[in-house]
Amino acid sequence: MKLVKYQQPFDLFDSMFHGMNRGLFPAYLGACDTEVKAETPPLRLPRTNIVEKDDSYVVTMEMPGLSREDIEVSVENDKLTVKGEKTVEKKEEKDEHSTLRREIRTSKFERSFSLGKEVDQDKIKAGVKEGVLTIALPKSSEKVGRKVDVN
Repeated sequence: MKLVKYQQPFDLFDSMFHGMNRGLFPAYLGACDTEVKAETPPLRLPRTNIVEKDDSYVVTMEMPGLSREDIEVSVENDKLTVKGEKTVEKKEEKDEHSTLRREIRTSKFERSFSLGKEVDQDKIKAGVKEGVLTIALPKSSEKVGRKVDVN
């Protein structure tokens, strides 16, 4: 099984530019940060562990703040895809309270993993508990070894 990694084309350049400007113009960026970034939801890829066992692979992904309804797991053409989206409703501030900083925003992600023929795609199971998604990928019976008795 191999990981298909998504990388935004200008990630490195953007982070360097943003870091330089934070040091030069922190007050200016702090003021416009919430305005500019609020329009485009950030892409956050969940941290993932993949463990191989004798009879299966186990994929564990961090999903803080996401419920079962926010997560979609699908398998198609030997590819496991995990999608998630968390929407945060904007509230109109009409009372005496005003928001000083807004960092919690709508975010979504999509990750894909190539399965190959060694995974029994009909028996894949997934569950989420306490912000962690666990996907069990049983190996197909042809690939699972067995112990042979020696006479």
